[in-house]
Amino acid sequence: MMHHLWGDGVQLLVLPVDHQHNFFCIVENDAKDEGDSEKVQAGEHVAIYLDVSASMNHDEKGLYCAPNSEDHLASSIKKARNLLPPLVLAAIKRGTTVSLVPWNYKLHPAIDFTPAQFTDHETGELLDDETCLREVQRLTSDAVFRAKGGTNIEIALKDIAKQFEQLCTRVSAFVVWFITDGEETVYIKNTTTDEPDHIPTNPKDRLFKYFTEVESDGITQYQRAMVQRVHTCYLEAADHRCQLELHVCHLGEAHPAFLRALRDASDGHFHAVADVAALASEMRAAESGTNTVVTLMCGSLTHRAPAGVSDGAICARGVLPPQLADAAAAGRVAIRVPGATGERQLSNNSAEPLEAAVTAAVSAVLRMEQRLGGIMGELAGGARLTPAALTSKAEDLRRLRQAKVETIATLCRSVRAGTILQAYLEKVLESVEAQIDALTRLLEQYHVVEGAKYDSTTAQRNEFFKERDIQAIAAGLDSMRVRLGRGFVSQANLDRQVQRLVATHGPRARRMLNRVCLVAETECKIDGTSLLTLFIIEGDEHALARGALVKRLAKGNRLAEGLLEAKGTQVHTRSTVASQEVTRERVKLHVLFDEQLTHDADEHIRARVRVALSNVMMQNETLSSEMPFEELYPSGVVCRVHRKCRTDDLGDAQKRFIDLLSFSSFTDLIREHNTLPAALYTIGADQSVGLLFNAKELIYVVSGGAEETSFEYFRLFWRLAAKSDKERDPNGCVLVPGCFHKANFALPLAPEPLTCAVLTHLMPGLLSEFITGTPMAPLTATGNLYIGFLHAHMRTERITALDVQRIGELLATLTCWIRDPRTLPKPEEFYEMMHGLVTSQSISNADSPGKLRPEKALAYALADSVHPAAKKYSVLVAETLRRLSKLILVPSKLAATDRSRVSERLAQQQVLTRDYLRELVEKFTPPSDAAAGADPDIPVAALETAKQFAHLISHPEDSAAAVTFLRSHPHRARAACECLRDVVCTRVKAGLPAHAGWRAFQRHMFVWFAVATYPLEELLAHFASFRAPVAFEQHVANIVRLLEEEATQHFSNCITSWIEDGSEPVHAALCVDEKCESVKTRRCTASGKLASVIEEPLCGPVSECTALQLWRALSCVLGHWAWRGSASNCYGLHEVDWDVVRALKDPSLVDRGMLSQSQLAEFHAARDWRNAAYARWVTPKPEPVRLSDAHNFVAKCVPVALSGKPRLSVVFIGNVDAGKSTTLGHLVYKCGSVEKRVLDRYEADCIAVGKESHKYAWIMDRLRDERERGLTIMPSIWRVSAKNFQVDVIDCPGHRSFAKNMTVGVSMADVGCLVVSAAPNEFEAGIIRGGMTREEALVAYTQGVRQFIVLVNKMDTVKHDERRFHEISENVLGVLKQIGINTDYVPVVPISGWEGNGLTSAQVDMPWYHGFMRKVKSGGDPLGGFTLLDAFDACDVPARAVDFPLRIPVHRVFKIGGVGTVAVGRLACGRLAPGSKVVIMPQNLACSVGTIEVHHNNMTDVVAGDAVGINLKNIALRDLDRGAVICDAAQPLRPVVSFVAQLIIVAHPGTIRAGCCSYVFSHTTSFACRIVKLLQKLSRTGQVLEEHPASVRNGDCCLAELAPRSGQPVALCPYAECPPLGRLLLQDGHMTVAVGVVKAITTAAEAAATKAKAPPVSSAPSKHWGNKKHR
Repeated sequence: MMHHLWGDGVQLLVLPVDHQHNFFCIVENDAKDEGDSEKVQAGEHVAIYLDVSASMNHDEKGLYCAPNSEDHLASSIKKARNLLPPLVLAAIKRGTTVSLVPWNYKLHPAIDFTPAQFTDHETGELLDDETCLREVQRLTSDAVFRAKGGTNIEIALKDIAKQFEQLCTRVSAFVVWFITDGEETVYIKNTTTDEPDHIPTNPKDRLFKYFTEVESDGITQYQRAMVQRVHTCYLEAADHRCQLELHVCHLGEAHPAFLRALRDASDGHFHAVADVAALASEMRAAESGTNTVVTLMCGSLTHRAPAGVSDGAICARGVLPPQLADAAAAGRVAIRVPGATGERQLSNNSAEPLEAAVTAAVSAVLRMEQRLGGIMGELAGGARLTPAALTSKAEDLRRLRQAKVETIATLCRSVRAGTILQAYLEKVLESVEAQIDALTRLLEQYHVVEGAKYDSTTAQRNEFFKERDIQAIAAGLDSMRVRLGRGFVSQANLDRQVQRLVATHGPRARRMLNRVCLVAETECKIDGTSLLTLFIIEGDEHALARGALVKRLAKGNRLAEGLLEAKGTQVHTRSTVASQEVTRERVKLHVLFDEQLTHDADEHIRARVRVALSNVMMQNETLSSEMPFEELYPSGVVCRVHRKCRTDDLGDAQKRFIDLLSFSSFTDLIREHNTLPAALYTIGADQSVGLLFNAKELIYVVSGGAEETSFEYFRLFWRLAAKSDKERDPNGCVLVPGCFHKANFALPLAPEPLTCAVLTHLMPGLLSEFITGTPMAPLTATGNLYIGFLHAHMRTERITALDVQRIGELLATLTCWIRDPRTLPKPEEFYEMMHGLVTSQSISNADSPGKLRPEKALAYALADSVHPAAKKYSVLVAETLRRLSKLILVPSKLAATDRSRVSERLAQQQVLTRDYLRELVEKFTPPSDAAAGADPDIPVAALETAKQFAHLISHPEDSAAAVTFLRSHPHRARAACECLRDVVCTRVKAGLPAHAGWRAFQRHMFVWFAVATYPLEELLAHFASFRAPVAFEQHVANIVRLLEEEATQHFSNCITSWIEDGSEPVHAALCVDEKCESVKTRRCTASGKLASVIEEPLCGPVSECTALQLWRALSCVLGHWAWRGSASNCYGLHEVDWDVVRALKDPSLVDRGMLSQSQLAEFHAARDWRNAAYARWVTPKPEPVRLSDAHNFVAKCVPVALSGKPRLSVVFIGNVDAGKSTTLGHLVYKCGSVEKRVLDRYEADCIAVGKESHKYAWIMDRLRDERERGLTIMPSIWRVSAKNFQVDVIDCPGHRSFAKNMTVGVSMADVGCLVVSAAPNEFEAGIIRGGMTREEALVAYTQGVRQFIVLVNKMDTVKHDERRFHEISENVLGVLKQIGINTDYVPVVPISGWEGNGLTSAQVDMPWYHGFMRKVKSGGDPLGGFTLLDAFDACDVPARAVDFPLRIPVHRVFKIGGVGTVAVGRLACGRLAPGSKVVIMPQNLACSVGTIEVHHNNMTDVVAGDAVGINLKNIALRDLDRGAVICDAAQPLRPVVSFVAQLIIVAHPGTIRAGCCSYVFSHTTSFACRIVKLLQKLSRTGQVLEEHPASVRNGDCCLAELAPRSGQPVALCPYAECPPLGRLLLQDGHMTVAVGVVKAITTAAEAAATKAKAPPVSSAPSKHWGNKKHR
């Protein structure tokens, strides 16, 4: 009698077989979070002790390699290293920490691995396996540790004991992998020499006996001491209830007696293997073995059983003591699991007699372990081992494996799926399979063929194995027998992603699996029709309804009421068995429930119910009734499907869809087993679980579909059958033994609504079982699985009648699935996808993944009956051509590492897109036009061809122009054919397998044409009425028959194909011969006839139809290039801009303004030797060295919400290396604008490149050059929040070479924060005359900054010295006072930017600093504070020029898709609102304002001082450059052709005279200018010292007239009218020459009026700036 107990998340099975009470229990996990299946494994730690002594590194001849040499490929250390990554990865996936301890004669630093190291900080998920393995390989490579020195096993075992003692109270399991060659050469260190001593070999040595003399138990005293230490660890493990597992891989020299002693000391928790290959198998077997304990108890009776984790639950099995078995049968057993707060009670109990067939099958399964144990016992029984004996045992194992397969076939027919008995037997069989594999591995280590490795003398003595070999085999058998009969040795657990999905979708899947199908089938003999009605009911509602009916029928029947009302009686809700208890007797009540559903005359469902009650006391009663279906099942009906069909058609359908093993029709399968008929397929073995689950790729089907069975039968067989590596065929397909041959997937067939309802409501979880390994993770898009099988039949080389039949069934199944509103994709999503496919003429990878072809779209297009087949066909062909050509044409930036991701054969066919299309443009250029240009260096004709390409690609609707273009020159059609043939017929064919090539795709599309031209609705109507789709099959067969005829074997030369609409659809294919001399168009009709074959020579114009199809195919290849930009550089295909080349050859073009701003910059770059592409036209110059950007990670700014606080812009200036970027970066981090994970990434990158102290600076320095050079180049802005202000902090460069960029940043500031370094010599370098501390303070003052803060940085480098702080303060305040700053308003704050000291909190280690006090201009009380943020809050609110006309210098311009042109800048004055009319100066372009954003926040009104992004309407991106000024349309800025400026000469080696040239930088504009004349020399206070001076030098102040060299107007303004636009900086050769302000301007009109009166001034620059010796 089999007893089943359940309750409180626990199920227990007690099975008395062969005079033993076998038990099996499943305990659900209590955890509710996503890591349910991982919590039972929490606390495990894996320690790997790897021997890295010299003996581990030797070559094939056994000679040891030199110390510190690289690992030999055949050495033990190399093989062991290769095993570490998968072992570590498996532990990390289980959430386990790992420590690797290399050791030889001493311990080396441990290498720790934690799950956090391999977790994506953004998503919280583990990185992909490839990345994890690569990281582990890096950390364990021979660059980290190498084999050298002697071997001291004792020191390693001591450390194991020490580590276990520290961790045993904190972990539940401690697993040790001890990998060594066993050759111990040294022992503990000599205290005098601090070196290890060799194990003595001299018998006279006092320690000789201790180390080498073997005692009666077979081990030495030294080994016994180590054994005792291991035994002590296991005693501690028992005390702390911590499991300790020791795995030893002795690679040759470890003595078996010592290993056996270790096993005895560890109470069997010791596993020894003898080589690296066996170690790999041992690792896989131990990955998910027994790792916890379950306790069964009844009063004082307890039984502890080892348990393991399987599919998110704890499973245990074993044999119960008789007394506890009786208690279990009586239902008085409770279960306790580790970590639970209490006991799990089993409140429900049922018993069921086993049929003889089931009992025999179960007994056969359990006896397998006994037979396996017998084989092990015979091998370890002490008899002399011979090769013949091992051969005999290997044959026994083979027979045992075959018996297991036969037993599985019996169980599939005898045991019902989903029961606890089926789960128990499955676990036992899985464990037996693993043990057979383990024993086979052990025997293979010692099994040699007779006569192969022994001489005749040894053969005569029959000594085939040495004593050590026999002991080693015995030790291995003892280790394996520990697992036999207890615990589980299962397959590796699912990865973390699938476990999370199981936890998420588990409840839904269980609900689906519990549903019940009811079928009502009634035949009407009058009209020859039958009625079919399917009901799908929730399992719980079904059981409750039946229980309620039994009680209702029993009412009034004394016997029935007596049986049901007895104390403790309840009708079981999940089976036909109920139980009750009366006093001490156990009375079993059997309930047999029989119901028949039929249709009445009105086609309503009637239920005829018969209930038989009986017990072992021979009390029987039968109850019966008839009622409407709705009365029997008032609720819980999930789905109802009603069908009326001809009886003959239904009979034929039941013959077609039948289980050939049980001969059950599809209606019987639905009614009795809740399953469907299925077809068997073979699938590629390299399918990825994650990709399949996320539906990113489709299943690749190798073959199959001919054999049929029921899905339920195959599911049981698949779960129980062996799937080891040895059962794979040479093609890499998984083989399932038995009657299913090579099939490893059974696909349910559901081509009509009734069976599809079963598929959609019950079976998604079951289908996902073959992908995820568990039925508890249902695929929401299960219908997509059918796509791979549909394509498998369509792409086969020889399409048979069975293939056509399966195509119709699978297409109908997929269509029914899609049209079901409860499945994915939703019907509306599907039709929207198809509509987008037809209208946009493209398919995104998101909608239809696949590198080679849009597999999903190919199937979806067949399931769509709305859009014309011709349009869908064209889009599918074009999209496939795009994807295939994308594999061939790779981007120009593709690196060598990217090429390693593709196969070698494909990499050989790849070509750079830029090079390929550049050659294609040359081929399309007419030869006559190529030589027509006046300048032979300029490819005028090629540029014109590229311009035509760009126009046609950007206007795909202009098909007439494309046809005209191809037919205008005869060679163009030939060039198009050569290009397409080269891509699809040559490179794709050579780079991809035959089944993935273009020819296979064209054959596939020909079959697609055959299927698509048959009405889909007619096919569905046939299946809906259960009729065979004979017309469909005949239609498809007639067309695909042409594939077998010689006349249509043209797909190898086909370059494109299409469908022509008409009275009858026609399939047309365009083929080109090998020499591209002619093209043939072959047309086949939908009736299966070859219509015509038209050949056209390519020496003349082709027909319009051919030209159109050629262009459509060619545009798919050309579309891989953007075709944007300037036509003068062939839209980026050429490396040079030919307008710039013209300017280099004729510089007068530059003066005439023939170049754009970007071309002008490129012109100067070429002229200044900064662009090697123009080397033909300039003097050669060596190329600059460029560094790698491997560690150039740049994080995005964290958006900061705007508040009502006033806004303040603070610019940080100072000498180079003063610590500005570090200080600002640390401030931004402390204020929360940068996340810690970003800082950690910066820190890791800095350490990798040797710049650890730059981690905060990299927050501000975001350019690669900045990070490489360690200094700031471009200003960067971040926002932080102070108490009184929203502060925009600006980091400016401090190097003299980038003073112009510093000026740009200073022009956007209200407050200047002068950072000076307290480090020795650094402060002095910046404060000396000419130093950047002085100069930048002067530049800031000149640019309008009037409020200053002084930060004395790097106080930690001078040990927070007070005297150093006061010395620096006095000097800096003196400099500011010389400039003109009132130092009473300047706070001085000591800080340490690296430590963060004094930034946001009061200073540490500076008790002498009592804060600062700053006067307030309004006359109030002085404001004080300690920190930098306090200094921000003490600043005065800056005055904003709100009432002035609008002026916004443009800092950046870009275009955003869907938005338009966006300009970024800071309002210098005025205010702005959306909808305002503005003018761009000096271009004088009128436009309007769309939206306005400030730090990604939409604004309705912005004022002066705000940094904004403005969407400008009615203006193109090319018309707006940096440096332009956005002005009020009513008061625009006047364009300036010359201006008078007041300059201060700050750094010049000589003198400045009239005619000198320089570059002017004002606000955001920059331009080359010339000093027309010097007007006055002034003092610093503005007094005139000299009129019209001849020259000025450093420190002088003067008035000078300047003019742009280009003659084009610029955007400037007098300082008095708009100060931000009136400040300027002059530079020459990366050197700041002067700073100043604009005093007066001259417009173009004023210059024209005075031109006649003004004397002519030479525009040529002077030869030098002044005195030559100062250069």
